[in-house]
Amino acid sequence: MLDPTTGFAAAWHRRLLERRKQKEKERALQKKRAREQAKPQRGSEIE
Repeated sequence: MLDPTTGFAAAWHRRLLERRKQKEKERALQKKRAREQAKPQRGSEIE
């Protein structure tokens, strides 16, 4: 088995983890944006 701390496997694994973190960040941002967009829309409908 390859040593995960060296060479190609390490680089690949690091990229995998970074991509996963990035996706989680993007998902959180989308949720935030959706919430922020929903608030003003509701307010404008009531007025």
